[in-house]
Amino acid sequence: MKKTIICFASMLLPMLASAFEGRATLNGIVYEIVTKGKVAEVVGISDEMSGRLVIPSTIEYEGVVCDVVTVKRAFSTSGKITSVVIPGSVTTLGWNALSNYKITSVELNEGLKTIGKKAFAGSGIKTIVIPNSVETIDESAFEGCKSLGSVTFGSGLTSIGPMAFAEVGIKSLVIPDNVTKISYNAFWGCANLESVVLGKGLRFVADGLFSQCRALTSVTFGDNVATIGSGTFSECKSLRSITFPESLKRIKVSAFAYCALESVVIPNSVVAIEGQAFENNENLTSVVLPNGIAELEEGLFSGCKSLKSISIPNSVTYIQSSVFQRCNALTSVVIPESVKKIGDSAFSSCAELTDVYFLGEPAGNIYAFKYSRPEYISIHVMGAYLDAAKASEKWSKFKEVVAIDEATLKKIKNSK
Repeated sequence: MKKTIICFASMLLPMLASAFEGRATLNGIVYEIVTKGKVAEVVGISDEMSGRLVIPSTIEYEGVVCDVVTVKRAFSTSGKITSVVIPGSVTTLGWNALSNYKITSVELNEGLKTIGKKAFAGSGIKTIVIPNSVETIDESAFEGCKSLGSVTFGSGLTSIGPMAFAEVGIKSLVIPDNVTKISYNAFWGCANLESVVLGKGLRFVADGLFSQCRALTSVTFGDNVATIGSGTFSECKSLRSITFPESLKRIKVSAFAYCALESVVIPNSVVAIEGQAFENNENLTSVVLPNGIAELEEGLFSGCKSLKSISIPNSVTYIQSSVFQRCNALTSVVIPESVKKIGDSAFSSCAELTDVYFLGEPAGNIYAFKYSRPEYISIHVMGAYLDAAKASEKWSKFKEVVAIDEATLKKIKNSK
C-alpha cells in the first residue's frame, strides 16, 4: 500500500510542476492565468495598443487553452484604446474594468452575467446595450458617464445597484418588468433625463432614485409600486405633474421636495405620507389627499407658497408642526371633526390666511398660527363650541370667534 501511494504522488509531481498561476502578456493584453483551472482574467492592456480591441474568448498558454472569463481594472488612462469588444466567454466585468474616459464604444455579448462596481465609471461611452444574460449591474457601474445618451436593458436583468447610472447623459429611461430591485440614487443627478417608465417588477422606488434630475418632466409608474422612497424625486425642478398608481401605499420623507408640481391627487390606497414629502413645491396650487390617512406629518407642504386650497380628510386626527408653513396663498382652511391635535407652527407664516373653520372641538392654539397675523384671522366654530371658544384665552388674540351658520356648513360639506 505504501509503495502504491508513493508511486501515485510521484506521478502528480510533473502535473503540478506544469500548472501555471500568475500573469502573462499575450498580444498586448495582460492576463491573470490559472492553467489548472483553465481560466484567464484580463487585468491590463499595453499602453502601446490603440483603436479597437477585440478581447479573445480563449487563449493558449504553455499548451493549455484557457477561457477568458473576467475583465477587471484593465484600461489605464494613458492607453489609446477607444473601442472594446467583450466576448461571450466573459461572465463578469469587475471593478474599474473599463473606467477610462477615452473608451467611447463597448460591445457586450451574451454570456455576461455581472457588470461590477465602477466597471464603466467615468468612461466616454455613448451608448450601451445590456445583453439578456446580464442579471446584475453593481454599484456605480456607469457613474459619471456623461456622454452616455442611450441605455437598453436586457430581459434577464433583475437588480441595479446604488449610483449605478448617477450623472449619466441619458434623456429617456425604460425599466423592463424583469427588474425587481433598483438601489438608492441609481439615477441621481442625470441632468438630461426627461422621461422615465418604470416596469411592473418594482414595488419600491428607491431613496433618491431620481433626485436632482432637473430636466425630468414625465414619470410613468408600474402597476405594482407600493412605496416611493425618501427624496426619490427631490429637486426635479421641471416635474410639473405626476400620476400615482392605485397600488401605492406610502410616500416617504421629502419624496417630491423642491419639485415644480402644480397639482397633486393622491389615491385613497395611500395610508401614509411622511414629512416634507411635498415641501417647497412653489407652483403647487391644489392637493387632494387620500381618505384613509391619519396624520399630516411635519412640514408636509411647507413652502408651497401658491397653495390655494386643501381638503383635509375626515380620517386625519393630527396635523403636525409646520405642515402648511409659508403657504402664502392659503386664505381659508377647514379642520374636520376628526382632528384632535394641531402642532406648533402648523399654519405659521401664512400671510393671506383669514378664515379657519373647525367642524369639531377647536384644536391647537395661537402657536399653530405663529407669524400669520392672528389679529386678522376669524375662527369659525360649531354652535355647540361657541361659548367655550369665546371664553378661551387661546383664541383671544384672533380677530373674532363666530359660529358656523347652516348655509356655510352646507357649502363646506358640498365642497368635499
